[in-house]
Amino acid sequence: MRGAAGAIPVPGVGQTLLHAYQVGFTSTFNHLMIISTVVALIGSAAAFSLVRQRDFVLNQTPGRAGGAPGPEAEAKAAPVPAG
Repeated sequence: MRGAAGAIPVPGVGQTLLHAYQVGFTSTFNHLMIISTVVALIGSAAAFSLVRQRDFVLNQTPGRAGGAPGPEAEAKAAPVPAG
């Protein structure tokens, strides 16, 4: 853009054009950020309100986190007969 603004032979017009370009870009970028922030906030509020407690799956196996059985569960397990 600076090259195109510098190629204009009338003095001062190139700087005016460059300033208008920068103001337009900044204004558009600000509007885009405001719209994306509003969409993100609405989406997070909708997700928070629409997910029910019963939609969560609880860990049904006793033991450590992640579903891996603890040492006490391994000690209680019946030995498997060989053969």
